[in-house]
Amino acid sequence: MSTTLSLFMDVLVMSGLVATIYFVLRLSKSLDNFRSHRSEFEALMEELSQNIEHAYETLASLKEASNRSGGDINKQIAEAKTLADELKIMNQSGNNVANRLESLVASTSGQAAPSQEYSAYGDDEGEFEGDQIGGSSFAIQDREFDEPAADASGKKFQSQAEKELFEALQRNKKKSA
Repeated sequence: MSTTLSLFMDVLVMSGLVATIYFVLRLSKSLDNFRSHRSEFEALMEELSQNIEHAYETLASLKEASNRSGGDINKQIAEAKTLADELKIMNQSGNNVANRLESLVASTSGQAAPSQEYSAYGDDEGEFEGDQIGGSSFAIQDREFDEPAADASGKKFQSQAEKELFEALQRNKKKSA
């Protein structure tokens, strides 16, 4: 019995050694695979790192370009606001001239001056940034309006256009009479 037990133990130890050798060989193959692919893995990591750096550089240049174009857009917006203010001043000046001409025509024809003023903005003429004429980079100055001149008939005109309109109306009045 002792020989069978001894033989059984020898077979058991031998089978354990065979299993150990098998697992050592598998581990060795896995380590060899890891070593052979390690250089590929390192190359892949380096390529990934370069791509990340390139992405950061691209984002920085994109941010710089957007800031540059944003500044250009802000300049254009400021210029557009200035031009809009100037157009509002010109429109107000035109409305004032139209109102004065209408008043002059009404006073020469004996009618009451109309109460409605011309406005491109409706009843609410709205305030705008360049409300003061000196506040804008552009202002209309009517030298004839600053110093109204008297006509031969004794009428005071605020501009040359009013004087010419008055004379044309007088001629038409004489022709129709």
